[in-house]
Amino acid sequence: MNTLPTGRVNTVRNQRGIAMVELAIAIPAMLVMMLLTAEVTRIMYQYNTLNKLVRDGSRSVASHILKGSALTGLTSDEMQVAKQLVATGKPQGGAGLLEGLSEDDISITLSSVGTGGTQRYYVQVSADYAYVPIFASIGGNGFLPQSKRFDFTLTALSSMRTN
Repeated sequence: MNTLPTGRVNTVRNQRGIAMVELAIAIPAMLVMMLLTAEVTRIMYQYNTLNKLVRDGSRSVASHILKGSALTGLTSDEMQVAKQLVATGKPQGGAGLLEGLSEDDISITLSSVGTGGTQRYYVQVSADYAYVPIFASIGGNGFLPQSKRFDFTLTALSSMRTN
């Protein structure tokens, strides 16, 4: 004997596949959100790393390489060491912390402000890093057209007074 009203039995049968349809609709949206979250996290991590490298490079030039002397300029060897420090995180060079960041992407500027006893010397280090998103690396494999480019430039700048 059927204890459920006739209308209710039909309603339960009609909704058997609803959960599967809802899941099929929700999974792509959830995957896109997860990928976007991962991409934004990666951008923030690489930009933070770039800022740290530039800041360490300007600190090194301002305190160690110029050694508190008057602004006479950097020799080519000192400039090379400073650029290697920014590009790799190590003064002797080696593998970089950011893939694709080279010494050509780094500029070091020395300047002075004021005259006489109030003159101050400054070191400004900047770097441009070509960021390539994760999803752009799978372009041309059926996901994105090969002609679409989504990379952009992250720029970091640090200015410090010499001792």
